[in-house]
Amino acid sequence: MHPFRLWLLLFSLISSTRGYPQRITTPAFGAHAIFERDLGSDFAQVLDTFLSEPTCSASFQDGMSLGDPSSDTPPNSNNGGQQLAIASYINPLADPDAWPRLIGYPTEKLSILVASVVNGPDVASDHNWASVIEEASFRVETVIGYVAKDLRKIWHIIYNVPESEVGRVAKLARERGAGLLEIPNDIMPNPYDNLPGESCMKAQMDAVEGGKPLNEDPDPFPTSGGVAATPQGLGAGSTDFSSTHLTWDASSFAIGYEIFIGESPSLIGCGSVVASVPAYMTVIVLGNLSPGTSYTFHVAAIGAGGIRSALSSKVIVQTMALPDGMTVIDHKSTPSTTSTVVQANILVPYAFVRVYIWDSIECDWETNPGWPVNFASANYVCTHYMVEGETLYKYNGKPSLPFTNAPWSWESIGSVPITTNSYRTTWTLPIGLSTTDTSKFLIQTQGYAPAEVVSKPDPSKYDCSGSSMCSSSGQILKYCDQAVNSLVRDDTLTYGTFGDRNSGNCKGAGAQACGVFLKGDGYDCEISGNNMWFAYQNIREIGGCKKCGSYDLGNGCKVVIDYVTGC
Repeated sequence: MHPFRLWLLLFSLISSTRGYPQRITTPAFGAHAIFERDLGSDFAQVLDTFLSEPTCSASFQDGMSLGDPSSDTPPNSNNGGQQLAIASYINPLADPDAWPRLIGYPTEKLSILVASVVNGPDVASDHNWASVIEEASFRVETVIGYVAKDLRKIWHIIYNVPESEVGRVAKLARERGAGLLEIPNDIMPNPYDNLPGESCMKAQMDAVEGGKPLNEDPDPFPTSGGVAATPQGLGAGSTDFSSTHLTWDASSFAIGYEIFIGESPSLIGCGSVVASVPAYMTVIVLGNLSPGTSYTFHVAAIGAGGIRSALSSKVIVQTMALPDGMTVIDHKSTPSTTSTVVQANILVPYAFVRVYIWDSIECDWETNPGWPVNFASANYVCTHYMVEGETLYKYNGKPSLPFTNAPWSWESIGSVPITTNSYRTTWTLPIGLSTTDTSKFLIQTQGYAPAEVVSKPDPSKYDCSGSSMCSSSGQILKYCDQAVNSLVRDDTLTYGTFGDRNSGNCKGAGAQACGVFLKGDGYDCEISGNNMWFAYQNIREIGGCKKCGSYDLGNGCKVVIDYVTGC
């Protein structure tokens, strides 16, 4: 094993909401001073435009001419040569081998990993991400959290590059000044969610000279100019569940501003600073606020030499409370034969919002594997279609048997137009009931706010377990169908768990039989034959239970399909 020093960067992204800059604002991120290079020079503004799209990249195409780089000026670095920086947005559950491979590469060649953890600040830690990060930390020297933008460092990503062209692409990038390089062989919209094969990674290692990341001190504040005046006119505009819009008047001699949180924030250090902006910004949307919470903000101006002004007057904002604590509400599916419209109100920003089409409780790993999505700690639905971004995917993973883990493996099969109106998001899927039952869907959110899974219909009402005999071969399914079709089919409450009423019906031959019956754990339950028959159909069609199963009626009672030893 090669000894190494690995820099693991956990980025918090600056995004845009309602046309204004937004900054994640939890104090855990700390603060970053405004430096001269951030003060709005033409160079900075050009780069801001260039960097405004996080996946701003070039794509290599077959037959593409790389041009003549002989006239380009190579970079002059005292820190060694070109290095790889990998956007390792690879869920540890999706590819368990990817992170050990990444950690094991020589650090002078692969010097930076960017982990897209996206479980956000102040929420429960994701154990799977934590374990790979802890392993990296154990075997390396430094783990870095939030890292401010540095306009002196260019990370060049060229996606869709065949292995045979890796060397030529790296050479051109080096000669044009890109010291940090990534060359994924995948395509947009997300070429970062899997690690290229070992042969391709070796080609990338061979193509870069290696070294260590440039990590110099930032430029100092300018000393010319006057003392910045205290900002005036601080006010709050629109405030929703997790963000607020602040404005203030420009201060004379200001080269930047800092936004403070708290009733009496300290001007010593940066512990109370939640955002810092250059002088041309007097408007900001602060995000990642907790719903239903009161916040107090102040602003201070930064003048020559980095000296702060006094604090402005305070402004108090109150974020809206979430309805029943839910961040995703009013979700529904409207399927047709060939397309499906899925809608939901998403009340807070998320890094990922995925739509899955599910077909059963649990997966048949031998004949029809899918991607499991948990709706409870020990229960999951089996999904075969997923929307991520504006792309529809179909599951094509082939787990090895005996089954231990489902591989994260999907093929793109179409585009999905997305529209957003206020909180309402609408997805239009190019598949409908002629392909699968698209009325059964779930929405999974992840990143910047507590993860949430909402589903329709509610899979928690279904359970496909039963006695051990349910997994045996034989005619149990035929007997179950006979039992339910022999019920007294009317709306009278014929069946019950108390008195002398039958709890259901059963059919079979000898010791092998199937019962369809009502069960109450400490409750007196009753049901009509019609409703028991419909519950049976739901267990089969919605729950996807092939043999045994149950449906929770929500009143302490269940309709159960199970093996019985004689009728």
